[in-house]
Amino acid sequence: MSAAFNPRKVGVLGAVLLYLTIGGCALTGKADPEIKNFVLVSPDALGREVSAYQQLLVTQGARSRQLTLAVDIRQSKLQLVVMSSLGQRLATWRYDAYRYALQVEPGAPADLPYRHLLVAMQWVFWPQDALAGVNGSSWRFSDNGVYYRDTLVAKLGRPGLRVASWDGEYRVEFQASGLKLDLLSTPLD
Repeated sequence: MSAAFNPRKVGVLGAVLLYLTIGGCALTGKADPEIKNFVLVSPDALGREVSAYQQLLVTQGARSRQLTLAVDIRQSKLQLVVMSSLGQRLATWRYDAYRYALQVEPGAPADLPYRHLLVAMQWVFWPQDALAGVNGSSWRFSDNGVYYRDTLVAKLGRPGLRVASWDGEYRVEFQASGLKLDLLSTPLD
């Protein structure tokens, strides 16, 4: 019996998954080494409760992927659900009991930059003073950029805003990897 690939036995979904695996969907390419040094800030540092629905376009080079995010921040708890453009849950970030935890669903793309999504959200929406207070002097946050040890890590597409509204369009462009996150945010409250 041959172990060769037989599309009739795998079915359409299996063939699509095999194509995506072989064809590659990598969006992570070159890394952003500074991201691992950024300390995620607790949800209560935001200073308000928020529920929002967000459309996200993740682009790196010629590859892009549409995602949907559902954000719920209540007191010292956060839940960020990452979904495909068809509504399939891919991953969930949670903050509870003083730590962040990421749960990636079985079958979800392993190459999505899940940490980048949460970091970018904090850079756009959390107060700069809260980010700087937790991350120390190695990090500097301006209205349109994030610096680590005087190196530009990311450009922020929200010039002139000290704290962004949860209603609007924003861009975070990571410099080392070329990863771009274009976000359209709509509050649900």
